[in-house]
Amino acid sequence: MQSWTGAGVRSRHGPPSRVLVLLAVVALSLLLSLAGAQPTTSKRCHRRMANFVAPYAARVLSWKNKWGMDLFRGGRGGWLIEPRAAVPMRPRPRRSACIVASAGEYPRGCLPWDGAAVPPQIYAVGMNYASHASELGKPVPSKPIIFAKGLNTMIGTGEDIVLPSEEVKVDYEGELACILGPKPCKDVSVEHALSYVQGYCIANDVSGRSWQFDHFNGGQWIRSKSFDTFLPLGPKMFDSQDIRDPQDLRITTKVNGQVVQDCSTSDMIFTVAEIISFLSIGSTLLPGTIILTGTPAGVGHSKSPARYLEDGDEVEVSIEGMGRIVNRVRR
Repeated sequence: MQSWTGAGVRSRHGPPSRVLVLLAVVALSLLLSLAGAQPTTSKRCHRRMANFVAPYAARVLSWKNKWGMDLFRGGRGGWLIEPRAAVPMRPRPRRSACIVASAGEYPRGCLPWDGAAVPPQIYAVGMNYASHASELGKPVPSKPIIFAKGLNTMIGTGEDIVLPSEEVKVDYEGELACILGPKPCKDVSVEHALSYVQGYCIANDVSGRSWQFDHFNGGQWIRSKSFDTFLPLGPKMFDSQDIRDPQDLRITTKVNGQVVQDCSTSDMIFTVAEIISFLSIGSTLLPGTIILTGTPAGVGHSKSPARYLEDGDEVEVSIEGMGRIVNRVRR
């Protein structure tokens, strides 16, 4: 009768129960290996089981099959069951955060990037137009005023801006947005900053003024600008090579067909290149990062009387050579 060896114990009546379990696992692993292509590439389940079983099975069994091949090695030297030290588990690939450029118009309600990709961060600049600082009665800032917006705010052209019940002073801010990529950016000079821009699109930095100025002693910029639907973007991403000079574009905002903002990006206090360079100081700007570059004069909060968005309004933001985004407002 065939003798079995298991951890130094011989039996003439068959293998012990733990050996039977290990043999069943080994057989299943062998079948999986023979059924597939390369176990090291596509058989994750097989590999996980093998990595767990092999160190123990190698100590328990010394049986060879009738062809003289060691059970734990293939005939050409490859592992049929792979110990952990032989083939480490590969980490799960991370989803790319790069924005995908595309030609042509995007369909209604579609954001200007691949739906599978999400921008890692949205930065924005406050009071970056001299005319806007003047209408607010504020001095021109010596450094860019940086804040952020939540990823939950993004919508496309044609989608509704929803007025939250907690905010009664919702305002518009037409802006030029730049999108970084495809390589990370850190400690970049002003002279080289624009080489990290993948493209541009139109943005509306919708803002809740009561949360920004009235609640909690004011200063709640991030909170006031991060309500759902508070960042319409589009109509598509324009390649940076197609925008000859981001500091020579006319930006116009209309509410119900009436022009409320009309200015040139040449009025920016800090250029797009200077903003990128400032944000990259000691910080890595990842591919796909969106930067809103500021809004010109004409926001509703600065008008007399103030003109905030209401249910049924239609807001249109256009930039020279880039088309327009249009969004209706609803409660």
